[in-house]
Amino acid sequence: MDDLSVALMTLVLPQIPTTVGNAVIANAELAKKYFGENAKKVQL
Repeated sequence: MDDLSVALMTLVLPQIPTTVGNAVIANAELAKKYFGENAKKVQL
């Protein structure tokens, strides 16, 4: 179980902000690409 907690702390937790950030940025960019000026109305 100790190996699992080490993996969680060193691999999983640092990945969470990266994943969330990429998801938000990618969605914002896709909204701009597909909807242009109307993308300002897109709510997440």
